Amino acid sequence: GRFLVSVKTLFVCIGLAPQLAEAQKPNVSIAVFDALSDARITESKCATGKFREGRCFADHDRITVAVAALIAIADFNQRNGSTIQQFASNGIRACDKIVSFAGLWDTRSSRLEALRKYFEISRLDVLIGPTRSDTASTIAPVLGLTSTPIIAASTTAPTLSSENRYPNFMRTVPSDEAVAYATCELLRAELNVTKLAVIHVTDPFGSGYADALRQRCDFGGQRSLQQLNDIAAGGVGVSRTSFPG
Repeated sequence: GRFLVSVKTLFVCIGLAPQLAEAQKPNVSIAVFDALSDARITESKCATGKFREGRCFADHDRITVAVAALIAIADFNQRNGSTIQQFASNGIRACDKIVSFAGLWDTRSSRLEALRKYFEISRLDVLIGPTRSDTASTIAPVLGLTSTPIIAASTTAPTLSSENRYPNFMRTVPSDEAVAYATCELLRAELNVTKLAVIHVTDPFGSGYADALRQRCDFGGQRSLQQLNDIAAGGVGVSRTSFPG
């Protein structure tokens, strides 16, 4: 199926990468951090056959992240646009950089694991990922100490937009500030909702989205969103609001 095709493509790209590195010495090292597994999920809550080595693994499709990265790197180094047409442009051809792939690292959905993986890499010029906001908010300041760029594609916590706290952090997905605004507009203007409750995890992603809803759903009226105490040991928060008017 798609997994076997992805694995074959991955092996082809891995075989190609050393040849490119031998022909031209790489001078930009890129690593990918992804949450391929989650140690917080117990076996009883994990999909059948996905629980191994004490953690729950994601679907096989997640390996396409590594495949895409390797294909893009190979295409960039060859400058022929075989996969990404823009890599054959005059601007890219004029670039004197050669990229090497430092590896795909499983953060296990853990901030501490992400830090440990980072310190295992001998050289890193650019980090792609991680995929979770709480992990990104932990590792981004560390990379900021060495001015190492970090580019994420799925971390949406509004707090990551702070250029002072995360000067080297970039993302290719909008902040939850924009999502919260659209949500409040839909609930109020289209669905005539006057009261709202939000159940969320108390991490940078969940709390950040709840805070954004608190701000965006208060359209000029008196703030009425009340943050309740955390419920359950797992860190789940409940927020509720009434729209002005």
